Amino acid sequence: MENQEYEILSIHVGRPCTYEFDGKQVETAIVKEPVGEPVYLSRTNFEGDGQADLIHHGGEDKAVCVYPADHYMYWESVLKRKLPEAAFG
Repeated sequence: MENQEYEILSIHVGRPCTYEFDGKQVETAIVKEPVGEPVYLSRTNFEGDGQADLIHHGGEDKAVCVYPADHYMYWESVLKRKLPEAAFG
């Protein structure tokens, strides 16, 4: 197996907020903002980050969501629109 090097392009954090979606109020932390400096990663999340659905997101086994930047091109072609950084949370 060949050694590969990876680069972290950005880290985004956000707290749960309530948004209207399909006429309903939904609490989510999907909207993340970039962190411009080193940020502490605990066993459960990055400092300044949070999750609204703690059953399916966050915690010791789900503290970090990593998504490859090179996969965005595929989803942009499928969705026919430009996606923002951290579009997948």
